Amino acid sequence: RLNALIRKIRPAGLAVIGIVHSHPGHFRRPSGGDLVFLQKIFANPKNASHGNFLFPIVADGQFFPYVIDTVDVDHFRSADLMIV
Repeated sequence: RLNALIRKIRPAGLAVIGIVHSHPGHFRRPSGGDLVFLQKIFANPKNASHGNFLFPIVADGQFFPYVIDTVDVDHFRSADLMIV
């Protein structure tokens, strides 16, 4: 479903800049599986980017924002996030 949505928004000049996802319990950081998933996505030339990707996690009823380096997904940092 996500790929279908992305195909619809690209012609309008829009881009996906992040994905909010959840983790069970108190796993509040990107997991090894998350990083493998992101490596696979950004290895595809269609998704190549030289910037940051927002990857917030919802866990234990709380919101934990992270920013992923799209060139080196193992390099991520927690971030301050203000939703307006």
